Amino acid sequence: VGSAEPLTYAQGLPAPAAGWRLIADRHGVVWIAALGNGLLRLRTDAETGKHVLEPYRSTRLRGSVQSLFLDNEDNLWVGMRNGIVRLSQSFVDTETPLEGLTEEGVRALTVADDGSVWAATTYGLNRFEGTRRTVYDQKQTMALHADRSGALWFATTQGISRFARGSFSQMADVSLDRVVAMTTDRNGSLWVCSGAQGVFQLSGRRLVRVESGLPQMPCSTVYTDRASRVWVGFTTGGVAVLDAATWRAYSERDGL
Repeated sequence: VGSAEPLTYAQGLPAPAAGWRLIADRHGVVWIAALGNGLLRLRTDAETGKHVLEPYRSTRLRGSVQSLFLDNEDNLWVGMRNGIVRLSQSFVDTETPLEGLTEEGVRALTVADDGSVWAATTYGLNRFEGTRRTVYDQKQTMALHADRSGALWFATTQGISRFARGSFSQMADVSLDRVVAMTTDRNGSLWVCSGAQGVFQLSGRRLVRVESGLPQMPCSTVYTDRASRVWVGFTTGGVAVLDAATWRAYSERDGL
């Protein structure tokens, strides 16, 4: 470590007298392969500034650590008697607070045109803009979709609503069972995928079932590609695509 400052050991962890491999990553963390003690890491506590030695716990690390290697992408490769494990840095913050979170978890996620991230829980709609979070009282949201104009569409058990220019508007009072996805086409028309009832389009304030040329099966997803074609994925398998006002279905016979 290059310092006479005594180390602070994790509770119950003996000094790694059998440590025989070590490597430092670009964040200043020193990784130690300790025979009999698995993989250890030596880091500096951000609050106290003291060095802390602690075990790195992972269900993937089984057996004695034999070697360590750090590649140019800062991945740590751990060689063991029974195989190799790669440890990569996670860029996902798992401590993000969410209002309305229940055992059902996050029901839907989307990224708006302005870069804000929306997360729907059972009893709330969370919007993240950088480090700022705003919570809206929108319950039972099942699906989210951000269109090209920057508006956010969301389906709840009460119907279809739209968020634009800082305010909410109820677009349809009729709700569907198990809405799993939504999309908008080049004309701004909203398509809604129900895992129980099929595909619908929003016409005025009514949801109209799409029947002409489309296989009548429960769908699992609906998506608009860069060429403005609308794709529908079905729960039982297969897809259909609307191209130039004509539906074409693809199944296992077409190579799926």
